[in-house]
Amino acid sequence: PVEDTERPAAGSVLLCQDITIEQQAAKLREEFVGMLSHDLRNPLAAIIATLELALDGSLGDLNDNQQQFLTNAMNDSRRMLGMLNDLLDGYKYEAVQLKLEKAPFDITQVIATLVAEFSSLARERDIELLQDTPIGLTVTADEGKINRVVSNLLSNALKFTPKRGRIVVTAAEKPKLIEISVADNGEGIPPEDQEKVFEKFYQVKKRKLGRKTGTGLGLPLCRQLVEAHGGKIWAESQYGKGSKFIFTLPK
Repeated sequence: PVEDTERPAAGSVLLCQDITIEQQAAKLREEFVGMLSHDLRNPLAAIIATLELALDGSLGDLNDNQQQFLTNAMNDSRRMLGMLNDLLDGYKYEAVQLKLEKAPFDITQVIATLVAEFSSLARERDIELLQDTPIGLTVTADEGKINRVVSNLLSNALKFTPKRGRIVVTAAEKPKLIEISVADNGEGIPPEDQEKVFEKFYQVKKRKLGRKTGTGLGLPLCRQLVEAHGGKIWAESQYGKGSKFIFTLPK
């Protein structure tokens, strides 16, 4: 209402905003995400399943060279699927579509499974991949989402750790939370990048390659997933000596 000194209400003002364009854009985004999910993710998952059959001998015996080539194809396909999932999950989170299915699970076993999955890639690069966790450490969270966080942190560490390097995954129980970390002795993060690595699409340049690596989606998604659980995530790094990514989850 518009008031003056003589009358309680002299009139009213109504503001309207046309959101047709915004709604159309949202619909286009939903259609695009649906296309990515069906037309890209499903065929990629089928490729991975076929490679798994070949690698376990179901399609016949393989010599060492064939085994190595198929293993490389498997690793690359899984990384591509991971990047696609990062993109889709990031969109779902922003669109408030991300749902957490919390239940108690053994975080030690999740870490052990991921370390085993990444071991072949680590061996290819002559990197020592270790796990330092207690037995039977239970946390109540969305197991699939936490699996994604640890997987992304491991993938990130492998990108920036040189040959004959070392990566250690740890988990520890604190009074009110569980703390998980992935540490490496790679290049470390430049001081000017340390506050930006969790920003979407931000990429740290890899010194030895002289170029940026990855999509810039993995770490931002990690932060989104951890914070959705009520936890925190941060990085500690000494440039030239390695990095340590740490996240916490409430018990």
